[in-house]
Amino acid sequence: MEAMTTDCIEAPVTARPATETSSVVLATPQTLATARSTKIDLYQSFWMSVIGSVAGFCVETIYCLVKYGRLESRTSLLLIPFTVVYGAGAVALYLVLRNIDKSKLPSVFVIGALTGSVVEFLFSFLEEKIFGTVSWDYSGRFLSIGGRVCFWSAIMWGALSIAWVLLIQPLFQKLIAKIPATAFKALTWRLFAFIALNAVISIAAVARWNMRLNGSSASNVVLVALDALFPDQMMSQIYPNMVFGG
Repeated sequence: MEAMTTDCIEAPVTARPATETSSVVLATPQTLATARSTKIDLYQSFWMSVIGSVAGFCVETIYCLVKYGRLESRTSLLLIPFTVVYGAGAVALYLVLRNIDKSKLPSVFVIGALTGSVVEFLFSFLEEKIFGTVSWDYSGRFLSIGGRVCFWSAIMWGALSIAWVLLIQPLFQKLIAKIPATAFKALTWRLFAFIALNAVISIAAVARWNMRLNGSSASNVVLVALDALFPDQMMSQIYPNMVFGG
């Protein structure tokens, strides 16, 4: 007891200066939710692409209905309502606009218009060079660049950017903050596998459609199955604006 008393007297506790700030921050559910919602990662980027693809499909469908008075398929994939270029644009907008002051809507509009136009141009270029197909053509429209983008498509991307930062992205971040991390990741991987399978099937069906148009007969069981499941009439209804290169 005497030794313990002596030690305590010789080693008094020194009070921390009032001006010193602790570097330890206690995590709370609120701070963890904020960290999850603002951190850039592949999971969030994937879900941004999903939301953008579905929203783009809806926008394109409504646009066609209003302008032409008819319902027309505007999907990129055969089995799910996805317009992939909008998904890629959504990821680009998410990455580019996340550090932009959301109150400066003119800046959001201009940056979004430029970002979306770049994405749309690249997708059009790569689709034509890799697959030999063209899904949209703005030739003859104001400020058209190679038929891949134009002034009005840029305006649309700008408007979508404002809707994205003011409405879609905040709702998304609130939603994922409520989902347990393990469940969120598991759901992401399952949906990714489903979409990847759809993409493979869609690419194969389009390639086989092009082969049939060029008079190529089915030479194996896979081609026979594609002919039976995705005949020309179905393909022309799903991709009414697709044009194959020579």
